[in-house]
Amino acid sequence: MKLLNHLYQNCDELGRFCTLHEMQNEKSVLVQMFGSEQNSETLYRIRDEVSALLPNASLIATTSAGNIDGGMIVDAQVTLSFSIFERTDVSVSSYKSQTIETIIDDLSSHHVNEDTKLLIVFTNTFRFDSENFIDSLAERFPYCRVAGGNAGDDFRFAGCEVFSSDAEDGDVVIAILSSKCLQVKNEYLLNIQTIGQEMRVTKSIGNEVIEINHQSPLSIYSYYLGADVADNLLSYGMEFPLICKVGDVDVARAPVAVDKERGSITFAGSIPMGSIVKFGYVNIEHIEQHNHRTLAQKFTHKKEAIYVYSCAARRQILGQYLKDEIALLEQIVPSAGFITYGEFFHDSQSCRNTLLNITTTMVVLSENPLSEALTIHPIRSDKNQKEVTLKALTTLITKTVGELQEYKQVLKHDLDTASKNLVSLNQEIVNTQREVILTLGAIGETRSQETGLHVKRVAEYSYLLAKLIGLSEEEATLLKEASPMHDIGKVGIPDHILNKPGKFTPEEFEIMKTHSELGYEMLKHSGREILKASAVVAYTHHERWDGKGYPRGLIGEEIPIYGRITAVADVFDALGHDRIYKAAWPLEKILELFKEERGKQFDPTMIDLFFEHLDQFLVIRDRMQD
Repeated sequence: MKLLNHLYQNCDELGRFCTLHEMQNEKSVLVQMFGSEQNSETLYRIRDEVSALLPNASLIATTSAGNIDGGMIVDAQVTLSFSIFERTDVSVSSYKSQTIETIIDDLSSHHVNEDTKLLIVFTNTFRFDSENFIDSLAERFPYCRVAGGNAGDDFRFAGCEVFSSDAEDGDVVIAILSSKCLQVKNEYLLNIQTIGQEMRVTKSIGNEVIEINHQSPLSIYSYYLGADVADNLLSYGMEFPLICKVGDVDVARAPVAVDKERGSITFAGSIPMGSIVKFGYVNIEHIEQHNHRTLAQKFTHKKEAIYVYSCAARRQILGQYLKDEIALLEQIVPSAGFITYGEFFHDSQSCRNTLLNITTTMVVLSENPLSEALTIHPIRSDKNQKEVTLKALTTLITKTVGELQEYKQVLKHDLDTASKNLVSLNQEIVNTQREVILTLGAIGETRSQETGLHVKRVAEYSYLLAKLIGLSEEEATLLKEASPMHDIGKVGIPDHILNKPGKFTPEEFEIMKTHSELGYEMLKHSGREILKASAVVAYTHHERWDGKGYPRGLIGEEIPIYGRITAVADVFDALGHDRIYKAAWPLEKILELFKEERGKQFDPTMIDLFFEHLDQFLVIRDRMQD
């Protein structure tokens, strides 16, 4: 696939652009149209021009608070983004004055199928409940990723438009992308730091927070931020959101309405009663450093397209720094998107959709596995005095808070000294937990008449490969502790299959493959980091880079990195040792297989690192022989 953006000037220029890129001959084209400071009549006219030029294209459109076009933010323009697919089916659907249940049923009956990888959703901010809608999407289609956002209207907050190729003035428009080969990856950037004490929401209804710590939210804002901010909360409060957790996702909630009589505040998204919240603030230096580090770690290879949906509140707060952030994303691949009034994010681990605020969300797409390495460089552009001052003040706040924390630690020194026995006991509990994990992993192996040293070697290989790929010491150690549980699901496989000396029948192999899901189901409910990581490893270590693995057929970087690492470690060790159904392979044969399966069964980057550091893996193998 490829992505091409066009800044609309007139119909003739649009026609030349389509002809230049031979779009009239393409069978699968998605057009996303973003309109900043444009009236409905103009947008519908441009929509009709596109439809006349490309009658087979599918189009969804939204008004915005700014368009994202090739790494820049563009105002007072119409941006047309053309995604041209080779092996992906594209359809669009628009809905108005229908219940969420009716919309979901229609999608299920006529649009979404087992190959659907992505739903791009644009909603009318002022008359459609997008938060409940994306929640319902997750319930019906848990493995289908969702991206997009609420339509904007250039900060006027008066009205907006979403529409499609053949329908106008919708409540919600959706593009449905279905393919066996399309790789889709969601990410988001928040990186807003918290300050002050934790507070509990003691009363709320939907988006309206009525009490925090049994006090009115307005009095909380007044106490911490002063009367001027509290009296003009809609003007100033956006820069001081509340930060809470929704599942595993950090979410910022900005105030959008105030009831001064009750002292309640309505936020741009729900904050359930019982939620723990803290004030957030923007530390520019932290955002710059963390954004670059996060993207460099998550995107190591070129992609084919990236759709970006960033929050209007983030734009107001960050100013030029948001432009730097958008330019940073353009280094991954050509980009397009818009500034939203709330953006949608799908967490692939929990299969949950969340309405976010003050974030930049992105969805990265590729139809073809790309091996070209990617290097992301920091962006440094000129800033005005206000922006430089903001960065200086937020840096000062962060440093001061850090110093106060250090002072707090000094004051607690005596207490910490007295609590050494408690700390020692806690460490003993942690060590016991690690031993239990290792023992359980060994049990899973010994049921299939294999040595418990297999899980120990896999743990050591996994740790080494994690460090080589660039994971932190903490992440690598967590994987080392979790990887012994990769085959724990084997405890649920019947002995006559598990210990069969010959080749499985197709029916037996299908039963054997269920051990990945069995292991995941055993572990997924734990809140402990080590067991959460074990669940991921158990669930994904039999996925393949080319999408032909099991249980979910994930492709490329859709497979969590812990699963990709453990897959290499497990196969290397299993092939090199006797099993009930085979003799150990010689090293030369194993290495030949790894070369053949690079980019097929295994992440090519992992295999390259494995061969570059083969001597270190062999030291582990020789040290831990059965």
